[in-house]
Amino acid sequence: MKHNIQWESDFQRAVVIGMLLGDASLSKSVKSVNSYLACYHSEKQIEWLEQKHRWLGEMARPIQHCSYLDKRDGKTRCGARFHTVSTPILTELHTLFYPDGKKHLSQQVVASISEPVTLAVLIGDDGSWQGGIQIASKQFSFEENENLANRLNLVFSFHCEVRTQAYREKHYHFLRIPAQDIPAVRSLCVPYLPQSLHYKLGGEAYIPRYVGKVMYICEKCGKRVADYPSSKRQYCSRTCKGGSNWIGKGRRVEYKCDNCQKPFSKKLSEKKRFCSRTCYQEWCRNH
Repeated sequence: MKHNIQWESDFQRAVVIGMLLGDASLSKSVKSVNSYLACYHSEKQIEWLEQKHRWLGEMARPIQHCSYLDKRDGKTRCGARFHTVSTPILTELHTLFYPDGKKHLSQQVVASISEPVTLAVLIGDDGSWQGGIQIASKQFSFEENENLANRLNLVFSFHCEVRTQAYREKHYHFLRIPAQDIPAVRSLCVPYLPQSLHYKLGGEAYIPRYVGKVMYICEKCGKRVADYPSSKRQYCSRTCKGGSNWIGKGRRVEYKCDNCQKPFSKKLSEKKRFCSRTCYQEWCRNH
């Protein structure tokens, strides 16, 4: 019977893990003790939805085309979706992903990530191209994102990191895979992603520009940054550089007025001795 379906292969389970890291969700119907998987995509990504539907085989119910009213802007959105049958293997994942009714990323789930198809599904669902691959993983906490980034770095030898963005007085976390890892990401993900999603990997015309660059660690904040060996880079930004012992001409430093002895701030290149013209004139009269 369908509700006793087991995984056809480790590949199929890796696909479902990738879907749950991305757009898919697990739910239980009122009359069922087991969980089912739900997946929805807009009409622009029907090809991607069909690909995932084929991977799930007999577990997946037929694709349904649908539309709904978006409360954010009042517009009607069109797309397609499919559900799977309710089965114990999905109930097991439901326990791991929804321990308290809200989606979480447990250490057990993170440790199970080892297949390139999981990465491909995650990028296909939530990835975008921003001079590198940005994965919208804001549904997870900073610690969960950090665990995921560390796992991707360990398994695929990436330099993935967690970044935070402020929006409307809230902070959202996302993953960033830098441009230097794009050749590796392409070799792993292109076999699984349809042509319509290759733009998330930089597009067909993208040429990696990080060839010859190496990774440096900022001496101020510890962040990793790529640059050429000849740069002998020490800091990731001007902010970190300004907060260090840097003595460049553009740095603002504290001076003490020679006349009134009050402290004032000026650029190092200006070499000021007085806080104002009044103090300068008064000093001239007295000396």
